[in-house]
Formats: sequence, structure tokens, C-alpha cells
Amino acid sequence: MALCRGMDTNTFFGLVKPSEAKEICACCEVRIDCAIEAVEIEMSGPHEVHGVWGGMGTTARHKWARENGLMP
Repeated sequence: MALCRGMDTNTFFGLVKPSEAKEICACCEVRIDCAIEAVEIEMSGPHEVHGVWGGMGTTARHKWARENGLMP
């Protein structure tokens, strides 16, 4: 189960420091699945996913996705 489940979403999508969200994600067993889901949402249409997903912000997640062949 995701460690963020039931937590205040502002931790991941709000004004809280991204480092706090990234610390939570670093220990999460579904971290990679979460990052993949964010990439799939963005690739499926005119959506941009904001916030920390899979322990990564948007720029880092896009770089990771390109390096792993998930994004052109």
C-alpha cells in the first residue's frame, strides 16, 4: 500500500516543501508504480501531472521516464 494513502494531499501537491514528500516516497514500496502512473496519465492526453509522484517532481520524473523508455 502507498505510504501517502490517507495523508494530506498538500504534502505532495501543495505548498509544503517537496523534500518532505520525497522523503515519504523514498521508503514506499509502490514508488515506481506511482511514477509510472503519472507518466501514463500525461501520455494519455492533454494532462500535465503536478506535484511529487514516485518521489520525483515533474522535471525529474520526465527525465527518468525518457531514460527508461517510457516517454519520447
